[in-house]
Amino acid sequence: MELTPSQVEAVESSARCLQVVACAGSGKTEVLAGRVLKFLREGVEPSGIVAFTFTEKAAEELKARIDQRAEEAGLSVRGLPPSSAGLFAGTIHSYCLRLLQSSVECELYDVGVEVLPNAVNILTIHQSKGLEFPVVFVPCLVEGRFPSSRTGRKRKWYLPESMTWSSSPEPDRLDTKDPGQDETRECAGQTGGARNSGGQPFAGGRNGGCPRQRVLDIDRYEGRMADERRLFYVAVTRARDLLILSTFRDYGKDERGAKPAPVSRFLNDVASNPLLARELKKLGQGVVPRGRRSANRGTLTVDCDQLLVYSECPRKYYLRYECGFAPPIASALGFGKLAHHVVTEAVRRARAGTPITPDEIARILRDRFYLPFASSDQKAIMFQALLRRLRAYAESRGKDLARAIEVELPFEVPVDGYRVRGRIDLVLAAVGSDVPSAGSLRAQLSPSSTCVHSGATAEATAVEIVDLKTSENRPPLPRHKNQLRLYGKALSLLGKNPVRLTIHDLDSEDGHVIEVEPNDTEFGEFEAEMARWLWGIRNSRFEAVFGPAGKACDYAGLCTGSWRDD
Repeated sequence: MELTPSQVEAVESSARCLQVVACAGSGKTEVLAGRVLKFLREGVEPSGIVAFTFTEKAAEELKARIDQRAEEAGLSVRGLPPSSAGLFAGTIHSYCLRLLQSSVECELYDVGVEVLPNAVNILTIHQSKGLEFPVVFVPCLVEGRFPSSRTGRKRKWYLPESMTWSSSPEPDRLDTKDPGQDETRECAGQTGGARNSGGQPFAGGRNGGCPRQRVLDIDRYEGRMADERRLFYVAVTRARDLLILSTFRDYGKDERGAKPAPVSRFLNDVASNPLLARELKKLGQGVVPRGRRSANRGTLTVDCDQLLVYSECPRKYYLRYECGFAPPIASALGFGKLAHHVVTEAVRRARAGTPITPDEIARILRDRFYLPFASSDQKAIMFQALLRRLRAYAESRGKDLARAIEVELPFEVPVDGYRVRGRIDLVLAAVGSDVPSAGSLRAQLSPSSTCVHSGATAEATAVEIVDLKTSENRPPLPRHKNQLRLYGKALSLLGKNPVRLTIHDLDSEDGHVIEVEPNDTEFGEFEAEMARWLWGIRNSRFEAVFGPAGKACDYAGLCTGSWRDD
């Protein structure tokens, strides 16, 4: 199908947001397929493309069209059509279900969303459907609460009888009077004016004498024990590693004494199930005693950036990461991360075959530019500033970035019994002039060097570490240099041979590069400092740092001792 000029313009547009208004049969599917092919040509991985349709039938048509056009254009991915290589096309409901089932954690790079990994989720059972957690607690397993005392309770319905009956066969309501057993009364084919045990009349005719069900399904609104049992099943199957079921013996004492609380039939079912005998561990009756604080509290793991915040001011770390107070929103929030994102996205595309050029950088920036808290005038100014700097960076460093072998590589390193984790922006294959011979390695660097770990050899992959910075601190502070040396240690533990450590200054107009020299003395002192910081976090030492700089602290209003006039 030939596209109209306006449709071609929509397909080739580099705008971040695009609205296409068209009537049925005018080529909307072809436009969507064309947009997907545009992204594939630009090096976007199929797994990074999502196409929403109104129906699953439309999704199948769209996927078939994309695969056909991709085959015609020679755009197969690793020999597979796009729909088989990770591209998603379907309804928004199926996509949300896919996210829930995969339990993917998404990071919002541009708005600084705080993630609290130690939070406890308190949910209703209905809210937990489709989710899974390592540990699940199901409390209050007593009769009257779970199952609910309202299950099967008769209500008065203000509806005429003609609206509450139908001829659809359906089992009668469960008997909830006996807490020990659930019973379902099936229809047995009675005829005429016979009645079932609940007093409901049976209907003859083509339904074989089955009882007539209410149109409004009053039984379902009043509740059935089978529904409660299904809900209990949902609750206990949310746990991946550990399930804890608890009950209590009474509701507490008042002037009439303690009211007993019968154990839930569901808990009794679990306790008596022979299939679970080996899995169950009963903790006994009575009040659970308060446990003693274990001397072994596990290994403390802290993000490298968080550790540097602690080095500035322990109280600031406490307010931000322990208490969860987010810093004030600034109009330029996300500017630095946006610059990082554009560069790393360009590198990912380069690895897929798209060269890193100033025009490609500009195209990515236009597609991904998003500063939600800036005014229109501020956005225009910041866009031009970022475009100018990133184009200059691509012009001067595009060939270097083409050597990238890792993008945003996560790592963890041990520090004095603790663990520090982080993410290395870029890892480049070292050029020939940067790779020393085995003899020069041994002559220049000690086994504990920050650039070569004792396990690394000259035959290990020689790499260059790149840290992207958008900072006013020029030259870089010692802690930034040591942060890069920490990255070198991490890569050496992974069997790499980091021979060059560089900081790429994205704020400069010419793609300025700062090289960090190995320095075992400085890095050794930095490791000792990190150990002290980690000890302070472990032992809740969050004292405020006094000084004039505290006046500009984001948390000065929450911290009365963060600065002094003298």
